[in-house]
Amino acid sequence: MYEVRIESHFSSAHQIIGYEGDCADIHGHTFKVEVAVVTDALDKLEISIDFRKLKKLLGKVIRTLDHKNLNNLPQFRSSNPSTENIAKFIYTEMKRLVKRPISIKSVRVWESEGCSVVFYEGM
Repeated sequence: MYEVRIESHFSSAHQIIGYEGDCADIHGHTFKVEVAVVTDALDKLEISIDFRKLKKLLGKVIRTLDHKNLNNLPQFRSSNPSTENIAKFIYTEMKRLVKRPISIKSVRVWESEGCSVVFYEGM
């Protein structure tokens, strides 16, 4: 198996409704995102997936989040835009965009230096 990873980032505001503390107030982050994909196949150039292609797909997803108040977006109307839910949203959207033989393994989102969440589908 081959595992390919790319990173990107986006800036957004959010607040965690019901949280007791600073995060209950609207605040912003520059979120760092890592997407890991896996495959056992290589193309005729012996590449699993072009990094640029994968970054372009991730760009489509994070463009919907960049410079937005996440609480106002439809995908977070019924749930808090926590780092956990952001990672799950990006994973779900990337899974929809990436085609076989490539599969999404995981999405990691950093809210700040040293604080991240990884989302992947259970066993």
